[in-house]
Amino acid sequence: MMARIRYVARLPHTHARKKRLAVLAREAERNAPRRKPAIPWRIHVIAKELALYYGWHVSTAQRKLRETRKALNKKRNRYLTVKEYCKYNEEDEDTLQDFLNMLAARPAKQLREKREKDKKEKEEDE
Repeated sequence: MMARIRYVARLPHTHARKKRLAVLAREAERNAPRRKPAIPWRIHVIAKELALYYGWHVSTAQRKLRETRKALNKKRNRYLTVKEYCKYNEEDEDTLQDFLNMLAARPAKQLREKREKDKKEKEEDE
């Protein structure tokens, strides 16, 4: 009986201490300087992104990724990194990385509209 009373007596103290620590942690997070994400934001390449980048159909991009995975002896459920994809397909890694970073910042609809607008301008110039 005596042990239970001690346990109950300590419980509010422990709870208050945990709560105080949580408040201090939150304040430390708020006061910490904000850091920008490291510049290659995107590490992996997916078919939808490749389809937007090249103007391909999604199934074509899926096939291209499948071929690349097979050539690099990667399992079916593993992602391809930007570096692996660009190295195998002899693409410029920086250009693709910039596109993926832009894609992360903008919705796909805006990108599609911009691409169509650029295409029309190019056709008009010719």
